[in-house]
Amino acid sequence: MKYLLLLGPVIFIAITTILGSMTQNYNHKDNYISELSLGKYGLYQKINFVISGTLITGLCFMLSTYAQNQIIRLGWYLGMVEGVSLILSGIWSTDFGLPETTKTGRLHNFLYTVIAIPCMGAVYFVLGWGYRNIPIIWAVSWLIAVVSFVLYRYSKRIGLKNGTSQRIVVFAAIIWLEILAFLTLLR
Repeated sequence: MKYLLLLGPVIFIAITTILGSMTQNYNHKDNYISELSLGKYGLYQKINFVISGTLITGLCFMLSTYAQNQIIRLGWYLGMVEGVSLILSGIWSTDFGLPETTKTGRLHNFLYTVIAIPCMGAVYFVLGWGYRNIPIIWAVSWLIAVVSFVLYRYSKRIGLKNGTSQRIVVFAAIIWLEILAFLTLLR
């Protein structure tokens, strides 16, 4: 069962990439990942959010049981918040890119801008601190935390488009989650 949880990040990236390639007028550089839930294949992206979010939440919970200290455990609990944010993204669709603003769109965008992205940086800051005795884990975790913050706040100023900056932040975070999970399970 614990190895099934490792599929969450893989499924998320694969489905997002495939749907982005199949969706007409969708551009990976310009459009947010959440906008895939609005198109012809939107239902599949919503299902992707729910399934991947559930698996990522379970993976972070499992990793919290392996935590060597309370700081690392806290990091994985924050990771569970990220997983739940993905689940809720499948329930509350964005309205970014649509002509009208909706209540679910406002909830989705609040979830993304106020909870998910800041929490993602916090996850890797805390995990980096918890693994400060292992320099490579500390360094990569803090690099992801800093990049998440910088791209969230300044991507337009440095010339990155919405889709590109979001993919850097989200894909780096869940790929690093996958790597940390493998390292943890191999001990």
